[in-house]
Amino acid sequence: MAQFILLLRGVNEGLTNYSPEELQKLFEKYDDWVEGIRNKDKLRGARRLQDAVRHRIDAQNGKVIDGPFAETKETIGGFFLVECQEVEEAMRLAKQCPVLLHGGSVEVRQIEDDCRYSEQEARITDNPDEFDAGKTF
Repeated sequence: MAQFILLLRGVNEGLTNYSPEELQKLFEKYDDWVEGIRNKDKLRGARRLQDAVRHRIDAQNGKVIDGPFAETKETIGGFFLVECQEVEEAMRLAKQCPVLLHGGSVEVRQIEDDCRYSEQEARITDNPDEFDAGKTF
């Protein structure tokens, strides 16, 4: 079986137009969608990303740049990690995601099985020249 990441974009798109009751119904749809994936034993993980400031490290000089980097509609608000037989199955799950009901989108990407770092932990330090694969954070 292959693993896929479902990247939810624009999770807050259009929500200001919803009444509290409509929001509650929408959240129930999210709960039902996730429960359906869980009941099929496909869910391997999920996280919501904070809306706060994002940090990006520039490749040229290692400088840290803070701030929003994309339009709200393009911002990744969270992800689901699922395990499926094929990409078509992952796409079927994505097509049922409630983010599509309020203007968002879902990007489906297959996760590579052969990443040499996937079984290792890495330690990141304050020293940008120091990166030690195989050690803990």
